[in-house]
Amino acid sequence: MSYLDKEYRQRKAYFYKIIDSKTLENELRKDETTIEKELRFEKRFAKLIGTKYSILFGSGNHALETGLASLGLEKKDEVLVQAFTCKQVPKIINQKSTAKLVDIDENYNIDLKKAAKTCGKNTRALQAIYSYGKAINSKELDAFCKKKNLLLIEDCAHSLGARNGKNAGSFGEFSIFSLRKNVPVGTGGVLCINNKALYETCLDARNKFSRNSSVVKKIIEMKLSFYKKYFSSIDFPYLLWSKLGYGGDAVNKERLDKFEISLALASIEQLPKIIEQTRKNALLLKKELGEDKFVFTRDDKKEFNVCTRVPIYFKEPNASIEKIWFELQEEGFETGLFYTSDFKKTARASKDKFSFSKRASEHMVPVGVQGLKKEQIIELATKIKSFSK
Repeated sequence: MSYLDKEYRQRKAYFYKIIDSKTLENELRKDETTIEKELRFEKRFAKLIGTKYSILFGSGNHALETGLASLGLEKKDEVLVQAFTCKQVPKIINQKSTAKLVDIDENYNIDLKKAAKTCGKNTRALQAIYSYGKAINSKELDAFCKKKNLLLIEDCAHSLGARNGKNAGSFGEFSIFSLRKNVPVGTGGVLCINNKALYETCLDARNKFSRNSSVVKKIIEMKLSFYKKYFSSIDFPYLLWSKLGYGGDAVNKERLDKFEISLALASIEQLPKIIEQTRKNALLLKKELGEDKFVFTRDDKKEFNVCTRVPIYFKEPNASIEKIWFELQEEGFETGLFYTSDFKKTARASKDKFSFSKRASEHMVPVGVQGLKKEQIIELATKIKSFSK
């Protein structure tokens, strides 16, 4: 049995419990076209974030690609972005501009002090990734970008619902979200924006792409009872994406179909409940682990961390971090957004040392706690402790 199958089994009925509700059934039965449903989602999402507009994409990466293209950057123009991130991010930036890598801070977000030293005459923008659900203070970030005359791109792929001052995703030139990393939806990304001209440019670009032609489109033609049976075996939001066949490095550019948008709408309505339980699980895991052998990020009193992942920093791991990551997966625990291998490739291609990023790549594993029961959190903590000296 593969680790994916174990994860499905261990989180039995999580997806079914959260999403298979009257909300989803009502969404599926609404008498509206796919475009009408899409527009309703976009209005709902923009209101949730606090922006004038939002656009639904096939993936967060496609939203990022489209948003960057709308800024009119040239190849010589630099975009500051943290070195410790998914390999797709600098790859997308480098399509039309140049990614300028910066080390991270203790929160696994871009270090603004080091970013200040990295700025040059060609630096035009900063992409602020809010790692693992923890946003950067909006006042500090906004002040930094204004002082350096930089366009701000808010990368909220991990951080739907987070805030640190202002709502994450509400105040940059544009912001992007990845639905599958935050809620039980297998696909989808969103671009949020306040500038009408940029919104229209991005909307025109999005509309050139067709609807999803995957297995989900076929499922929509079947009975609701079959939906329940099918989705009752898929328990975890990040895994649903893989189950539906969107894996790999290619950017998913197919627009969501009617069924997928219904799932997205139902998930957004359940978001407060999902976040509340996830935050409780994160606190319980940290309590079970203690701070003698582990280091955790710390939140300010006014900060709202949605804990999409809990980054576990081992002071003294007794095995390589790759081995720890792999064995946690083998036990059925979710360890997505693990960037060690991506960072090592990045570091080899750069002259910079990225000291904190390097330490994170050797000592930290992000773990997902969404949907876990108390006994599963204790089991996870026990397994994590077994990897510490």
